[in-house]
Amino acid sequence: MKTTFPLVMKVGEKLKNIFLEAAMNYNKMSDSEKAEANDKIRENVKEIMKPRPKTEREKELDRLAKEEKEEYERNKNAFYADPIHWNNNKRRRHGLSVLRGSVNKYRSKKYPAFYPSVKFFGRLDDIITETLEDNFKNNEYFNSFVEEKRFGSW
Repeated sequence: MKTTFPLVMKVGEKLKNIFLEAAMNYNKMSDSEKAEANDKIRENVKEIMKPRPKTEREKELDRLAKEEKEEYERNKNAFYADPIHWNNNKRRRHGLSVLRGSVNKYRSKKYPAFYPSVKFFGRLDDIITETLEDNFKNNEYFNSFVEEKRFGSW
């Protein structure tokens, strides 16, 4: 990640400067130039947003996320099927004795929230790092989105 961060800052500063310059010159542009610029931006956004086939790593990440979610759902359903975790009103409705004292106070009543595993986060981090590095090296997304034009005397 150490090599990626300065690269992100450099590209971010370049984009920021391009957008600032375009914003300052926007009032100086004619209506036809504004319409042309807006159309070009729309086309480029559509191109970026166009669906593309998933890579093997993305498919693996989807599979891993699906497996983890299914396992979580199975464990959660098993947790709530166990009568020890029911509230006392539900226990009464099913003819069970109510729990009192420390047994009731310290028992788990809610199943813990879903947290992705370390393996999942590791794979996700690898994919994000790889994608960012590829895009920064190729300048695929950052050079085609905005064309720099000089307006006026500067």
